[in-house]
Amino acid sequence: METYVGRGAGAHIEKELFLAKDYALICSPWITSEFAKRIIQMVERGVQVRVITSNSKAGDTEKTLKLLQDFVRPPRDYLGRIKKDWAPPPFDYKIIDEQFVHAKIYVADGKYAVTGSANLTESGLWRNAEHIIIMKKPEEVEMIERDYEHLWGFYKEKEIEDTSTNILKGLWKRIKYYTSDQNSNNQNKQDDEEKKARF
Repeated sequence: METYVGRGAGAHIEKELFLAKDYALICSPWITSEFAKRIIQMVERGVQVRVITSNSKAGDTEKTLKLLQDFVRPPRDYLGRIKKDWAPPPFDYKIIDEQFVHAKIYVADGKYAVTGSANLTESGLWRNAEHIIIMKKPEEVEMIERDYEHLWGFYKEKEIEDTSTNILKGLWKRIKYYTSDQNSNNQNKQDDEEKKARF
């Protein structure tokens, strides 16, 4: 576990988060439209993404929320019919009534997690003095993932202004097992190499 305090917290969040290959978990009350576009780009290249955010009006939040909402809406032809080959993107989000969300959590691929005060905005990542905690150990990252899943399930319908279709329901367990298997295989290989080196 590492900590960072001061300006430029984005150096410990932005690169790792947006280079995720398998999945990313994001909780930020405020997300600017530039970062919303980057989330969408991440999903378009096949990364499974979940986002918890707020409906609180700050900066260009309305533009951000519209981008996220439009992204999961199926495209329609001139008669209003959904195209037959359309499939929902691997993306879920919850927009929470503003008084109910204040946590900031970022997880990438089960290998990297950050919590703290920094929102997914230019100010939060680069201009404000923020405090964040950075986790890289598998057991620490898994703990943050469990917290995120608890938060995802915490909100009741009356507290949610908007939510996607929950296309990723059940997927996180499969990803988690896959990640655990990969970590276990890597550890077994390392143990084998150490044994060979001793003999």
